[in-house]
Amino acid sequence: MKLSIVIPAYNEEARIRPTLDAYTSYFEAKYGKDVEFIVVVNGSRDGTEDIVREVAGRSPQVRSIIEPRAIGK
Repeated sequence: MKLSIVIPAYNEEARIRPTLDAYTSYFEAKYGKDVEFIVVVNGSRDGTEDIVREVAGRSPQVRSIIEPRAIGK
């Protein structure tokens, strides 16, 4: 792995899908399979977790860490 991008996410339901779509398109074009995106969902109370899991299911470069408590960045 040449590049790991960590994205903290708290109640990002409205923005997380477009962000991940833009990031994966751009960075996969540059690095191919040598990039990973680690989305840390942190105590979200909206649909952020579901969206991240759906995107991760179709993009092998996206992984998620789900922390049910709001512990901050």
